[in-house]
Amino acid sequence: MTKIFVLPIWLMLSVNFALGGVTPLKVQKFVNGSVYLINSGTVTLTGEEIKIENENGILFTEKISGIKKVVTSPSKNFFLIINYRLPLNKAEQTAEYLLFNTNARLIKSFEKKLPYDLPHPYIKINDQGLIASFDPLRFEVEIFSGNQVNKINPDKDIPFEMERISYLQITDENLFVLTSIKPISLNTAEENVVLYKIELKTFKSVSKKIDLSIPTAFYADNNFNIISGVKFGNPSHEFKTFSFSNELNLNASINESFEKIISLDDGKFLGKYKNNILMIDNSLNILNSLKLDEEQWIKDIARYKDKFAVLSVSKGQNQLFLFESNFRLDFKSSLSIFASNNYREIQSNANMLVVRSENNTIILN
Repeated sequence: MTKIFVLPIWLMLSVNFALGGVTPLKVQKFVNGSVYLINSGTVTLTGEEIKIENENGILFTEKISGIKKVVTSPSKNFFLIINYRLPLNKAEQTAEYLLFNTNARLIKSFEKKLPYDLPHPYIKINDQGLIASFDPLRFEVEIFSGNQVNKINPDKDIPFEMERISYLQITDENLFVLTSIKPISLNTAEENVVLYKIELKTFKSVSKKIDLSIPTAFYADNNFNIISGVKFGNPSHEFKTFSFSNELNLNASINESFEKIISLDDGKFLGKYKNNILMIDNSLNILNSLKLDEEQWIKDIARYKDKFAVLSVSKGQNQLFLFESNFRLDFKSSLSIFASNNYREIQSNANMLVVRSENNTIILN
């Protein structure tokens, strides 16, 4: 059963601490489970249960055992809950997929057998409810449309490989696979990354080699995509970011590398790496930047209203920051008062900000 703890007032006040700003973030709930924000409310996942609810009550609930995750479409028109059942043997495990629309109505469910001890395929869903997956081991794409499953191998000459670094993005019209091809030495300056574009209507595939050894971040929308990574070399590595049109034509490049890229409403983007955040446009012009203390490592970033939130770790302690759009610090607080210190991601909507670890969630507003 999902347990919700409403924190006492003294604990709420202890995290209601602002520096140079007027945004009083308060703890609303501490939840024993992973909470995801959707348009119609929240999805709460535990090892034994799925629960979807909004301000009017529970919309969907199911007792189901396993390891769970949520994948949302870009506009959150659809969301997919995946449950990986704990296997009874070491041969294979069952993955259950439940597709919901924005009103939390279950519109499709299916199961798939997966190898027991191999990495799971990457999964994405677009704003039309189309589900796609990429298995980097077998180099195979699956597109789930209605009751049909279309299997595509974008490159038949690529061998089985356990150590690929891959990213998957889906738009209204295209599926993009960004992946390294093989493991290479840190001293080897080799072009080892390929971007594949698959048209969702025709399943036609085209590709483009990227001058990187490994990718580190990938963003795509209906107009263009941004690719970030590292080119190995001796004596030094090159850090690079490229902007491509959806026809795979190069728009721009800069000598910076990111670990995550998020979009802002006004055609701007935030990219984070180590203890740095840059604001860029789609031509990769650097518009603003900030650098946290050297001992900080930024785990995640997310938009929150007209600001952006930053989750970082320093000396084993998680910290939460809130910055104005002009990068002025508005809020800072340690999360050390909570039992878990393994918080790893943040998510927001118009009213709430959630900070998730593997087993629990802090909900703030």
